[in-house]
Amino acid sequence: MKTKEFQDRYDRFVEKNVKNGNSGIAKNVKDEVDKLKDRIQQEIDNYYTSYSPTIYSRTDNLKNSLVIVQTLNGFSITFDERLVYHDSVVYKDTQAYVPLLIEDGWHWNKSHQKIDRFTDFSGYPFVENGVEKYLQSAPKGVSIRIHKKTYYGDETEISYDK
Repeated sequence: MKTKEFQDRYDRFVEKNVKNGNSGIAKNVKDEVDKLKDRIQQEIDNYYTSYSPTIYSRTDNLKNSLVIVQTLNGFSITFDERLVYHDSVVYKDTQAYVPLLIEDGWHWNKSHQKIDRFTDFSGYPFVENGVEKYLQSAPKGVSIRIHKKTYYGDETEISYDK
């Protein structure tokens, strides 16, 4: 059997079994996805414990927003969209996407006073940090793709392979 044909058959087998949960492969993949989610959650928790806001109250929605979704090719870790948008304190009738704000930071140009994590924040890459920590003990052959939203509504992709 040719390598390409074998790879195609293997990919179909894995897709079918992971999707339907019919084998140890599905359990192994799901276990690894759970580990990755835990590492990202640890980084979110690290962000939350790094300071206590004095000007605003937290909703803690980001802390509770990570979910695992089954896809055609396995699993995806994403954010529950109902929990990760909040009203802007600066711009009326505008909602901010919290994971993007935390990851990339923000700067409020019209503020006359720099207030850390309110008018100005350099960002904390919790997703990338979580992925990098997961990869330190991940099995060989793991591939991770991060589809990251930008401020302008499009997406960028970051790839990690071990």
